[in-house]
Amino acid sequence: YVVARAFEADSTLGPRSKRVLAMLDEGPLTEEQWREVANRSDGMSTNLSRIDGAAAGDVVWHAYILTMCNLHVLLDYPIGVGLPPRERFR
Repeated sequence: YVVARAFEADSTLGPRSKRVLAMLDEGPLTEEQWREVANRSDGMSTNLSRIDGAAAGDVVWHAYILTMCNLHVLLDYPIGVGLPPRERFR
């Protein structure tokens, strides 16, 4: 949401930003729930200790979607048909 909102009014990047925001709004999580996922990802340790499989899956899922959305807004990378399901990464 951060990158898409930052460029929403831009004449070039705005249409792509709006596509990303619409896709996120139609997705499985609300903006607040995405914020919670991002906060959990940010707080996860990066050492080599064993972490819970579901937590690891959520971090990878969040990173994938974040990258996919930012690449579309900033570089016009194809967005695809929607967000991949969380289960794909668990």
